[in-house]
Amino acid sequence: MEYPINEGPPTIKLITAEQAIHLEEYLINERLIIAIARLTDAQKKLLYYKYVEQLSDKAIGQILHVSSQAISKQHRKVLSKIGSTFFD
Repeated sequence: MEYPINEGPPTIKLITAEQAIHLEEYLINERLIIAIARLTDAQKKLLYYKYVEQLSDKAIGQILHVSSQAISKQHRKVLSKIGSTFFD
């Protein structure tokens, strides 16, 4: 891909953990916006750490002071909640 002289590829700005509680503001798909808006702040932060920061369950657990098994269970619950809202 070619870029104009003195310009590189466009930068992608990632959201912060604090911005993650307003995750639905960064989305375009209306159904997904509704699904994410129904999540708790803690669930939105979990998604942030999992998909934006790309942390492991163990690392997320250390940040949130819970076990990696608890993170895995919460993650499945969040995805299920999004799926049930998204596909209703």
